[in-house]
Order: sequence, then structure tokens, then C-alpha cells
Amino acid sequence: FVVRGYHETVSFSFLPKNSQNSFMQSSNIITIKNPISEDKSELRTSLIHSLIKTYKYNFSRQIHDIKIFETGKIYTNHKSNPMNEVNTISGLISGKNYDSNLKVDTKNISFFDLKGDLSSIFPDLKFVPSSKIKTLNNSCQALIFQNKKYIGYCGEISNEVYRENSIKNNVYIFELFADDIVMKSSIIYKKISLFPKAFSAKFFVF
Repeated sequence: FVVRGYHETVSFSFLPKNSQNSFMQSSNIITIKNPISEDKSELRTSLIHSLIKTYKYNFSRQIHDIKIFETGKIYTNHKSNPMNEVNTISGLISGKNYDSNLKVDTKNISFFDLKGDLSSIFPDLKFVPSSKIKTLNNSCQALIFQNKKYIGYCGEISNEVYRENSIKNNVYIFELFADDIVMKSSIIYKKISLFPKAFSAKFFVF
């Protein structure tokens, strides 16, 4: 991700009470019975909440072109597993695709820039249009599959998330389940000779 221009962020696993209602059903959120403080009352169900918070912090300081990612665990509550812990990779992009210069025309980052970044990092991805993810715009989201296995989702944040966070610029996010991702085997390099190739020419006279 760093090679693609992303900056890594790190955030706490604890979030304020009721701060995730737009991301997850309340029944799936794990609450802390005796929290240290009100702003550490719930375990995060997604890394997206923290990425949006980081985006807002930077945007308010005149940093509008943002590409960030985070790796970490998320926690959800299910009937079959009261404490479901998942290793996750999430990211967020917004703003222009290039710094202002005389050689390249800048344009606003789009869903296809996000898709291109993911496809260049992870092999054999397939993006299937969807409308199932609550936090994403129904007309701009996709489920991500690798070798026919569901490994995450991506898209533009929903109007509700825009409104709740007072965001005006277009924001695109992704979230991948790290343990389900298959990476290609390590590249094997062959030693290159220090000497240039020599070619000989042969002529026949008849």
C-alpha cells in the first residue's frame, strides 16, 4: 500500500458508545460492562470508523488528498460465537489522484482508482456489484472475491455516513478479511551475469 501512495494509521480498538450504529446492527456490537470512560465503551466492528475520523482530522487541516490504510482486529457478536475476532485490512481514499503539476492533469479520485489499487496488490480479485453493505452507497459498492471466496467489500460511503460526519468530498473505502486472502508465492530471482552477452557472426563463402 505504501508503494501505491497510502499512509498507514493506527487506532484504538475501543470506541465511544453508539458511535457504530450506522456501521453495524446494535445486536452485533460488543459493549464493555465497566469501561474506563464513555469514549471506550465498545469494541470496534470495523476499521472504517477510525479511518473516517482520521480523514476528518486531516481534512480540517487543509489536507484534502488522502490515501490511508490500517491493519488490525475487529470484533463482532454472533449467536454462534459471542466474540468473533477477525484480522482486517481497511483503507480510505479521497481528493485528487495526483499532486498539482504542469505535466499531468489532476482529476478527482473515483471508485476505479480504489479498484485499481486493490487489483495491483492482491492477485485474482473479482468485484461483484452489490447493495448489501449498509455503510456504502447502493449504486457504488462491490463485494470482493478471490478464487470464488468472499474476502471483503469496497465502495463509496453512504449518504447517511456523509451526513453524520459532515463530509462533502467523495470518499471511497475498502475492508478486507486478511486471513482469507491468498498471496502469490514469493518471487524467485535469478542471478544476472556481470558481463554482456556476446554474439558471433559466421559467414560462408561458396
